[in-house]
Amino acid sequence: MTDFSKVYVLPMDTVLTQKKVHQIKQIGFSRIPLCQDKDDKTVVAIFLTKSLVGYDECGETIRQAYEKGKISIRKPIFFTLDAKLDQICVRFKKGETHMGVVVESNDDIKVMNKHV
Repeated sequence: MTDFSKVYVLPMDTVLTQKKVHQIKQIGFSRIPLCQDKDDKTVVAIFLTKSLVGYDECGETIRQAYEKGKISIRKPIFFTLDAKLDQICVRFKKGETHMGVVVESNDDIKVMNKHV
């Protein structure tokens, strides 16, 4: 697990300029958590950076590019701190994504899912 303060996160309103796309590729992560905006710490999606292959930068936001079908994002999987390993493995085996978000309680999961 990586503490959220050390995670590279992008807001959904990030403009995909040539410079930003280059920066994302240089960082080298295959998945990047997305939040609603720069001041929000609620993960609403997981950005699949491989979808930038062949992407033609045209100054649109991540949200706009996703809505136009130009990039791929996935709904995050949420786990509580006390989740059992076998439960986690079952969720990952479903193939929805390869990244999970750990939250403190089931109430947090309900709040997070409202944003997705």
